[in-house]
Amino acid sequence: MSVNNALFMYILLTIDKTMIYTINKKIQKDMIMLTNMDYFSIGVYTTIFIYFLYLFFSYKEEKYNLYFSIGCLIAITRVIVTKNLLVINNTEGLIYMVSSSLYYISYIWGGVFLMLISESLFKEERLKHISKIFTIIAIIFSIFIIFTDIPVYSSKDAFYDGSFFIMLVYSSYILVKAVVKKRKRAVLLCIGSFIMYFGAFHDILRGSGVFYSKIGEINAYTYFIYLLIFAYVLSQNTKEYQLSIFNSELNFLHAQIQPHFLFNTINTIITYCRQEPNVARELLLDLSTYLRGKFDYDSENMQIALKEEIELIKSYLTIEKVRFGDRLEVVYDIDDNIDITVPCLIFQPLVENAVKHGLKDNIKGVKIQILVKKMDNYISLQVKDNGKGIDEDTLFKLLKQESTGVGINNTSKRLKLYYDTDLMIKSSKNQGTCITIKIPVGGKKC
Repeated sequence: MSVNNALFMYILLTIDKTMIYTINKKIQKDMIMLTNMDYFSIGVYTTIFIYFLYLFFSYKEEKYNLYFSIGCLIAITRVIVTKNLLVINNTEGLIYMVSSSLYYISYIWGGVFLMLISESLFKEERLKHISKIFTIIAIIFSIFIIFTDIPVYSSKDAFYDGSFFIMLVYSSYILVKAVVKKRKRAVLLCIGSFIMYFGAFHDILRGSGVFYSKIGEINAYTYFIYLLIFAYVLSQNTKEYQLSIFNSELNFLHAQIQPHFLFNTINTIITYCRQEPNVARELLLDLSTYLRGKFDYDSENMQIALKEEIELIKSYLTIEKVRFGDRLEVVYDIDDNIDITVPCLIFQPLVENAVKHGLKDNIKGVKIQILVKKMDNYISLQVKDNGKGIDEDTLFKLLKQESTGVGINNTSKRLKLYYDTDLMIKSSKNQGTCITIKIPVGGKKC
């Protein structure tokens, strides 16, 4: 877990503790007696609710995070209202009536959101219009419960149980179908769901007097296991969704060859063909290496040997050195025997940026230093230039990932995801810029 995530979870737990204390003070007046287990459940559900709601707002395309967070909110509601119904003797009181309504409404909508989570996880396995039909049914039930008396709507348990059972069957159908088609993590989700279903049916049958069980009600525990399994799977899905975004950006970076760079390079080679054919030949080799690095990579693993990325950088800088002559000075300080793999294009876009911005509106030229040093437990990659530097506003945007530059933003995000580190940028106006990447020797952390 990253430092940011750890801090975020600490804040959530603090909020939980404050909320629960406040709720306890208020509900003591109404004789709602929550046990330590109830407090624990509410705290866990609230933490998961806020966290997955945060994930949804970060990645709105992934709606299962929203459905899951609402499912946790329903679980919180049911813990409180169930306790209300058990301990409040005044069945005519407002709290009892509200609790009773919420008990039945949350029961129905719990089934709806279980169904929606399964549908959003495995879109190809869902059946058309089923979720819409049951959403409409849930709305009708909710209106009926709100506008009728307790004896009226509470006598319709068979309808609620039947609807809930059908929604569970449909949700199970999606998960089983996903398992058959060998969808990723479908088996784990299926196990979590059936654990929860077992607890629910056990308590329903026990409460109906079908059989006697010494262990008492177990749905709270099986539901907790279900939540943990689903929380793990959904967080992994979100992580993979992050990677897919970064990889799309990376594919863009690979495919992006500035037309003017290619045009100017070819013109330079043409110029040297007659006068210095050996130089032209070396430039063609460097251009070939550069283009191969752009097009020939593992699009699935998105990994490359660091020495190959350095070769790509050297080829690029050799071409630029010939093009710009004395205006571009390049100095290398690279340790030998560094044999690690890194995410593709983790360093090269930073070098291109240094050349591009270092030479922009700079008649005197720029000096670029490439440093690759092996430290005790990490590899340090640095690109330095003595250009005009970065003003405070632009530097602030870069550090906050608010800039429009795809290369730096993509590198920064992937460093956090792969290694839980970040770019270090030091710059001031007219004093040049130094960008540092630290790659742990142990390699990939996620």
